[in-house]
Amino acid sequence: QIRKNGYLIHSHPDNTLDTLRLVETLGGLPTRQVFQMHPKIIMTTTETLLRTKQFLEDHGISEEAAQCCFHIFTLGSDSVNTRLKELSSIPAFNALQTHPRVLRLVHYQQKARARLDYLRDIRRLRLALFQSNCFIDKAFKRRGSNPGPLDLQYAKEGADRTRGRDITGYLSLMLGLPEIEIRQEFHRHPYWCHIPLHLVQDTLHYLLELGYTRDQVWSNVHLLVYPRLTTTAKSITINHTR
Repeated sequence: QIRKNGYLIHSHPDNTLDTLRLVETLGGLPTRQVFQMHPKIIMTTTETLLRTKQFLEDHGISEEAAQCCFHIFTLGSDSVNTRLKELSSIPAFNALQTHPRVLRLVHYQQKARARLDYLRDIRRLRLALFQSNCFIDKAFKRRGSNPGPLDLQYAKEGADRTRGRDITGYLSLMLGLPEIEIRQEFHRHPYWCHIPLHLVQDTLHYLLELGYTRDQVWSNVHLLVYPRLTTTAKSITINHTR
């Protein structure tokens, strides 16, 4: 393993020992185990790891999300904090903060932002996490920079169609329901996969601000595919039962 990761020879042994002593876990796993899985993290200073962990906690990033992208601990703590703040300021990315793979957006933020700009240039309104995730270059090229006839049609109309995993994952967390149950309900609406996640988030928050409960929202969940401007207290009547 040392031969495969020759840079470890340049690591400071005292720093490694301090990290093992002061940083008990990373992403909910023992630090020693994380070092074995991702040796590059050994090069990060103890102080940086502690600060990065604190920044992730401050921004509400779960340990599950950290486990999906341990490479986040190879970045400078200030860079992580800055990128997390920028993530909150971009509507298309803000709704993805609860997604288990959100730290990949943070780790590859420059590439993700470049892809977001590209999708906007071709008038695509629907942004899913996989479209901005650099780990799936082939899928991005197939659906983005080298689109097929169906993709060209969606681009021309200013919309895109995905599998809706971001929407079901977000609503599962917010409403406390299984993703499969949410998907079954949304399948009754033919265009739900065309709706941007940040619009679903905006409408949900609007309904909750009006005083409706999550059970009431779930009973009329198809309202979430409409913009908040058309979802007003006068135009809808939400009941506990259908």
